[in-house]
Amino acid sequence: MEYPLQVYISESIDSWGYPLDVDRRLLEKIIAHEVCHQWWYNLIGNDEVDVGFLDEGLTCWSTDYFGEYYHGNWEYFQYTRYIDEVRLYYETYGYSSKINQSVYECIATGTDYYYVAYHKAPLIFEMLRQNLGLTDFLDGLKLYFERHKFEIVLLSDLQQAFEDVAGQSLDWFFFPWFDNLYLPKYSITKNIYNSETQKLEVTIVDLNEPLNDYDYSQRVPLYIYDASSSLISSQTVWINGTTELSFTLSNQPHRVSLIYSDYVLVQIEHEYDLALDSIVQNVDQWIPGYEMASFLMISLILIGFVIVNYKRKIKNKI
Repeated sequence: MEYPLQVYISESIDSWGYPLDVDRRLLEKIIAHEVCHQWWYNLIGNDEVDVGFLDEGLTCWSTDYFGEYYHGNWEYFQYTRYIDEVRLYYETYGYSSKINQSVYECIATGTDYYYVAYHKAPLIFEMLRQNLGLTDFLDGLKLYFERHKFEIVLLSDLQQAFEDVAGQSLDWFFFPWFDNLYLPKYSITKNIYNSETQKLEVTIVDLNEPLNDYDYSQRVPLYIYDASSSLISSQTVWINGTTELSFTLSNQPHRVSLIYSDYVLVQIEHEYDLALDSIVQNVDQWIPGYEMASFLMISLILIGFVIVNYKRKIKNKI
């Protein structure tokens, strides 16, 4: 437990029954975590009911950064990788995982507060570090600390510090990753190649976009293969909500894959779903709307759900 200028670690950890190497790592993690609270919560305060995720998220990120600094791996203390858990969370529990909620809101929405504060929030901060780079990220934390030590802060205060260091608005990052209910779930709805112009046209949509308030923006590796599964092109693309891409290829493409490696954060159904594959169609084979089947199916289900609810309300009134 953390208190201003004091940290308590119980000796009962010795009897938790873990193997010795796990015991030592866990003890080191607990000490690092509670000491990090001397900055996040004790020197910079925040309301633990309304934005408790803020200090816990920063403390967990800082603990893992300690693991990276001294042990060479940001995931050193993560017995289950945050990213693996977060990608599967929706399918496992069946409800949203919005971070920016009060404790009362978490109870009302059925959100696991421990999960969003201790696992998802530090992962989102790590994604921000991946986007800004380590130097700007640490400079942002330092600026945040210098501005607000001995004060009570909100998430917007932290965002402002990072924006001042980065020299750009970070609404595109903070709003979706902290306020959306669901992770992105991508689908390739158009994937056609014109051999005459040598143009490959690809459209990527987020099937969860209608359920969220903000469009996600993130970099995703995209690989293009020929019929023999040889890689003919690879690059990292920005997916900003519904995204249309165009590639010039002299070789005939056969398959397009989005690769969910590193810190690409998406909703998946199985832990091994680390790529989204789509077979390329030639322009003379393409039927407009054919690849939209999955997207239209989900839309029809949502429309049907609204109609059923409406009829039920009318029936109850009668």
